[in-house]
Amino acid sequence: NILLANDGTVKVADFGIAKAADSSTVTMSGTHMMGSVHYLSPEQARGGYTDEKTDIYSLGVVLYEMATGRIPFDGETPVAVALMHMQDAPTPPRRINPDIPRALEDVILKALEKESAMRYGSARELGRDLERVLQEPDGKFVKRARRPDLGVTRVMKPISEADISAQEQVSEPPAEAQ
Repeated sequence: NILLANDGTVKVADFGIAKAADSSTVTMSGTHMMGSVHYLSPEQARGGYTDEKTDIYSLGVVLYEMATGRIPFDGETPVAVALMHMQDAPTPPRRINPDIPRALEDVILKALEKESAMRYGSARELGRDLERVLQEPDGKFVKRARRPDLGVTRVMKPISEADISAQEQVSEPPAEAQ
């Protein structure tokens, strides 16, 4: 399901749809076929915006499957699988196959981030890290974006009329600027 062109361009295709399309392998949105539910990105499952990072997620699923022998999410129905893609974290690949290099697990998990902004910026960037895995299988070079630490809920004091008046005075331009 991965096509490699003569110029090195990689395309992810899902021929499973053509071979054995049924309600467990294909999701439908109105009259549009979206693809095999097991390889859908969270944004596709939500019906959201898709771009090259969508393909990076699908490639992450393929890498996960190659490394562990199974897909990261499986369920009774296509809807259950789609929900898992949107909500659940995949089992870390090394828990399934301890022989997977730590750096490869890091690459796979970055490709499988739920938020597309947390994934690789491009296939080229992912490819560079995969090449580096061959040189440093236990390296810690995969840069993962940190989720914002929202901390605990903070109780803030109510805004008073005096606070509003003080802010309005600061916001007014000086008289000579008028």
